[in-house]
Amino acid sequence: MVREIKAEEINWLLKPDSLAFRAVVKVRSMMAAASASIALRDERALIVFDEPQWAPAPGQSAVFYDGDTVIGGGTITEFAEGLQAESNSIFSALRSTEKRAGVSPM
Repeated sequence: MVREIKAEEINWLLKPDSLAFRAVVKVRSMMAAASASIALRDERALIVFDEPQWAPAPGQSAVFYDGDTVIGGGTITEFAEGLQAESNSIFSALRSTEKRAGVSPM
């Protein structure tokens, strides 16, 4: 079970207004989408699921949804629980930046 993944080659149908946002993410076509926090950096996405997910693997797609609407997605490149420190740092920095800019946090 994996809680955090990275994706690259991100393609957008509806690009989010913020570098950090919430969405539902699907990593296997026959599995239910799962809620996650997503942080964008340099055309890459760090995806942190609310609950661990079964068997996401490098090379698979991670598809982002807003309700039933596909907003974008990318190719999974990495997964590991060791990403926790990186995700904490990224999300903390984004929240701080958004507060200074007057943007509502995630």
